[in-house]
Amino acid sequence: MNVRRRAAVGFVAVAAVVSACGTTPPRSAPISSTRPTTADPSPSTSGPLSASLSPTSAPLTSVASSAATAGVADVTSALTTAPIRAGSETLARLPAPTLVTSADGVALLGTDGHVVYQVAPAIASADGRVVVSATLVGPTTRVRVHDPSTGAVTNTFDVRGDLVPAAIGAGHVALVEPVPTVDAIGSPPGLIAPARTKTRVAVADIGGKQARTFDLVGNFMPEAFGSSDSDALVLLEYLPAERPTSYRVRTLSLTEGRLDFPWKWNTKEPVDEQMQGVARTHVLDPAGNTLYTLYRAVPASGRAGHAFIHTLGLNVPEVFCLDLPDDLGFATAPGALSTGRDGTHLYALNTTGRLADIAVISAQFGNGTSDPLSITRSVNLGVGAPANATKTGSGSSPTSVSLTTTKDALWATVGATLVKVDPVTLTVIERSSLPSPATAVAVFDDVAMVAGATNVQQRSGAGVWTTVATLPAAVSSPIGLQPLD
Repeated sequence: MNVRRRAAVGFVAVAAVVSACGTTPPRSAPISSTRPTTADPSPSTSGPLSASLSPTSAPLTSVASSAATAGVADVTSALTTAPIRAGSETLARLPAPTLVTSADGVALLGTDGHVVYQVAPAIASADGRVVVSATLVGPTTRVRVHDPSTGAVTNTFDVRGDLVPAAIGAGHVALVEPVPTVDAIGSPPGLIAPARTKTRVAVADIGGKQARTFDLVGNFMPEAFGSSDSDALVLLEYLPAERPTSYRVRTLSLTEGRLDFPWKWNTKEPVDEQMQGVARTHVLDPAGNTLYTLYRAVPASGRAGHAFIHTLGLNVPEVFCLDLPDDLGFATAPGALSTGRDGTHLYALNTTGRLADIAVISAQFGNGTSDPLSITRSVNLGVGAPANATKTGSGSSPTSVSLTTTKDALWATVGATLVKVDPVTLTVIERSSLPSPATAVAVFDDVAMVAGATNVQQRSGAGVWTTVATLPAAVSSPIGLQPLD
């Protein structure tokens, strides 16, 4: 993946212009406390691994998060050596080894449900081919690159300071200082990220031994690498740095260390746009050239919030925002994004059950199209709570939603309900009640899997859901399930 949980690429600085997203939302930086110094667990090329626990991103899959839990987690203690059993019966097996990602870290589940390894803080690339973890060892951070299919360490290097992985792409990994613990996001009204006035960012080649360190003045979070220009790292800059209420996209030249701005969609003009809100989820297009991020506003007193999709071109450093109509409910309800297999459709779903089909008119930036995205239709899937439930207090709205696409269907969870949707008609063709609310869904060889706060469930041919794995601490309430074939 050319990203790991975030946003854009750019060039020359210019005067501020009116934001294409209006009062649009940005994704929030992970909140965490500084990790304590730990003894260095011996790196190994096989067997269980160790790393200090902590909560990216992003995601935002390729965004990393700062530590919510301090200390060192010995993966050996989380290793399950036998399939999970109910009474004397062995439950269903996973259809393939499955990579599980959360805001805290990464774990691999074997087909029999045991935890092959878990690492945190850690991030995985969007294609599941690279996992990077970090451990604080004295005054330096030990960075490890892992084979995702085994957890074996394939490369190790040290970086000065306390850093966590934040983005993977173009053969690079970006790390950033954990953000300090501050007031909760949205309190006081309008706050979208923790405060800091200086940010250390380090960038290294996945197979290299040295990292380049950039000490930036301001409040930054790495978002993504340019897919064709590996010299550019895209960051979000939170403003004002001491109490952020808006954000803008910046680009960092890795060779010159210069901060610039991205291009405005189709104008070839550098743009300095300030937007308001927090990122809820993001997804990379199948070609790895475009990152879509769903934002929800964190409104200040007396101002209504709204939602939008921030589109970042990674092949060409351009940005575009698609405002979502208020009647779809994304401004107040949690949402999820997924792209069609051919990249011509982007789907957005929220916990009210509203699904929007968005045509990707151009997956390639700068080709003369004024609006690259257009909402073509929306439907109510009949799951979730009414859009006004959270406003009026009537009814209880689900708080979790997930979405994925296969060759011939959309699969979605809203709370404790799974639906299969025909992408042509947007009608529900299957519906199933889950044992508990789900935070992630995946389908492999027509076998549906869902993950909740503490376990992974799989549906049998008879439609019965069974627990096939218990999740380790590093990936509780996961945001991604990725079968490895």
